[in-house]
Amino acid sequence: MRGCLVTLALLVTIAIAATWLALPPLAGTLTQGALVAAGFKADAMTVTVSADPPPRLLSLRADEVHVQATNATYHGLQAVDVDLTLHDVRLADRTFGALEGTLHHVTSAGGLAGGVTIPLAVLTGTRDRVRVTMTFPISDAEDLAVEAVRRAIGIAPTRVTLAAPDRVRIEAGGLTIGARLAINGEGALMLIPPEGATLGVLALVQPGPDGPFRLDSFRLAADELVVVATLDPSFG
Repeated sequence: MRGCLVTLALLVTIAIAATWLALPPLAGTLTQGALVAAGFKADAMTVTVSADPPPRLLSLRADEVHVQATNATYHGLQAVDVDLTLHDVRLADRTFGALEGTLHHVTSAGGLAGGVTIPLAVLTGTRDRVRVTMTFPISDAEDLAVEAVRRAIGIAPTRVTLAAPDRVRIEAGGLTIGARLAINGEGALMLIPPEGATLGVLALVQPGPDGPFRLDSFRLAADELVVVATLDPSFG
């Protein structure tokens, strides 16, 4: 009888240990499959699901879901590198309490005008409101302005320089135009020339009609342009 009890206790211990060890990787595999089914695809993807204790995953709740991916696409958004962590995740209904992470070299088929590439986007927020901080090196921001002017007048300006807090200097055809940056009512970053200038108002960073975000503010420094946007977490 004693031998049977020892054997039973050993089997129970092994079962608990197996559950403890197997649930997180199994949950990671299932979550990765759910992401793919929802339209998130990548050349390489790793999904790590964690809960303390691990058997909590049986209730389809996780403390964290960590997603790392390269060359990822999601409903028109593309990113070379993705590193996102979701906190307090309910796996059954795909909701989360908080989010943080980074995206590198982001482009969008329908979310940005002019084929803009975002070198770095930092995401923070909750299931109801996600803040996206997009950082452009000042040379990239000036290239955006050059391209916007080229599309407007048909030739590229000789030079465009940006300076804090919102100044833009455009040199083209022997003329110099002083303009400024501003966020318009539709949540786009605009280049606004002075009244009477032959150049009209131009969009530098503009959410497209199907875009998942709107711009809220910007900060122009000596070496970078930082644009802050609000992302719709229900996008897609």
